Amino acid sequence: MANYLKSTNTYDLTKNIKGIEINTGFILGLDAILLYYIANIVKDPTTLTDTFKKFELIITDKADDNNYPVLNEIEKQIYTLFALQQLLKAKAKEQKLEIELESKVTQEDVTEYLKNIMDNDNENAEIKIKQIQSLITKKSS
Repeated sequence: MANYLKSTNTYDLTKNIKGIEINTGFILGLDAILLYYIANIVKDPTTLTDTFKKFELIITDKADDNNYPVLNEIEKQIYTLFALQQLLKAKAKEQKLEIELESKVTQEDVTEYLKNIMDNDNENAEIKIKQIQSLITKKSS
């Protein structure tokens, strides 16, 4: 008698999950995972603009059978994270769970942070992100 391996389940991709309650902290967690992918997984960050244009076509339903974007494996993973993040952000906004922020962060701050990440300079990246975070405060009403 053969010893068959137990298979995992699959899911009906034509259906949506309903009635989920999830903490807004997952939005920030997805931010961190996306940054990790951008800094450590994507081989050429200059391709990200085109990748996000593909995502926009998919999300806005502007893609059809003739121009449906083809995603590579990494793009599929990033898309899954990004689409889930966007869904959670939209639901948070709809439910008035967003907190408006004021920023004194400059493009140079962001560029320096991203350069540290791309150079695998984790120590300076950590210092820079803490500095950036200190420049962002809750907006006064």
